[in-house]
Amino acid sequence: DLPAGKLGRDFDGCGKVLYGVSGADFARAGAIQTDGNIVLLGNSANDIFVARLRPNGMLDAKFDADGYTVIDFAGQDNGYGIALHTDGTILGVGSTGNNDFAVARLKANGSLDTTFNTNGKSTLDFGESARAAVIQTDGFVVVAGDDSKDFSIARLASNGTLDTGFNSSGHSAVDFVGSKDAATALVIQSNGEVCAAGVANEDFGITCLGNSR
Repeated sequence: DLPAGKLGRDFDGCGKVLYGVSGADFARAGAIQTDGNIVLLGNSANDIFVARLRPNGMLDAKFDADGYTVIDFAGQDNGYGIALHTDGTILGVGSTGNNDFAVARLKANGSLDTTFNTNGKSTLDFGESARAAVIQTDGFVVVAGDDSKDFSIARLASNGTLDTGFNSSGHSAVDFVGSKDAATALVIQSNGEVCAAGVANEDFGITCLGNSR
């Protein structure tokens, strides 16, 4: 067995790997699929970047042919959060260059899922940036971030459109105190309520919302 805290030689032979595509590349979020593959999300230059690695650290050539895909929304896009669905699809969230929520869904092969808002991408103009996402068992998606001053939480149907059954508009803003609240994490409780946590001015803030359908 590998000693605790030591680099694993089974991962790219040295326990670490470095990949670059274009300009300044960096990862902000990651998740592990049930088959052990690793999905990473972040930025490549001005676009959102999603890559999939095999358990040994090598890029998975079955994912968009070269192991990664780049998603363009508008201007300087940023990727912040990732969620995996049991059907193999991958949901990525972030911000567009127009300071809107950016939400994209990829098929298991790395291509945009055109059953999601017809082109695999959805832009929501009530927020500045989406930082986290969860996928419900029914395929509906909850995303959370900020609108430059408050927590901003939205629910989308599995086809990528806003779910008006959520607070009548598909969106809910939660104000704590001051002028800079931002949600950065999101979970769904066993009772179905959705809880978002983040920064409330200069403190830790958490809110839980009803999430019934």
